Amino acid sequence: MTEMIPFEAYHPMMTEHVQLNWLTAYPLKDIYALRSNTEIAQQNDREPDHDMKETAYYINHTMQTIMANQALTWGFSQRTTHQFIGLIELADFMAERTQATLHYEMSLDRQNTEELNELFQYVVAFAQRELNLKQLSITLSADDHLAASILATLGFKQLAVTNDNVQLQWQQ
Repeated sequence: MTEMIPFEAYHPMMTEHVQLNWLTAYPLKDIYALRSNTEIAQQNDREPDHDMKETAYYINHTMQTIMANQALTWGFSQRTTHQFIGLIELADFMAERTQATLHYEMSLDRQNTEELNELFQYVVAFAQRELNLKQLSITLSADDHLAASILATLGFKQLAVTNDNVQLQWQQ
């Protein structure tokens, strides 16, 4: 069995239009704007950050999980402008690291089909190729039709639906 590459090696990564990098590469105020947005927080079933200190703590904790090989969380930005768009994460690794949970948060004014499609394609392919994952799960807000549609084209199947959420799963 080949030895696992430390998660800290997986940055920066680029697609045609999107760059993924550690949250520490982005201005704190941009991440705070995302994490303090009450609508985004509600869609992601979490409390909004109330001040930049909470956001700084979140970034610090996130980097600790990366260094401990427990999760991979990237900020993502538009590649040419470097404008912060959101974050995407592979976490909750299970079953001998063949399964994980996918999570993303994106600025409401940046809900761009092309960028989101490119991002999901890249991260799902990365999870298969680099991490040898056989299963990915994601829980979306019930009104996140754009992400659900894109993920369906990548082979994600609907597992469960509630009034608030849709759970999707991809399996190799």
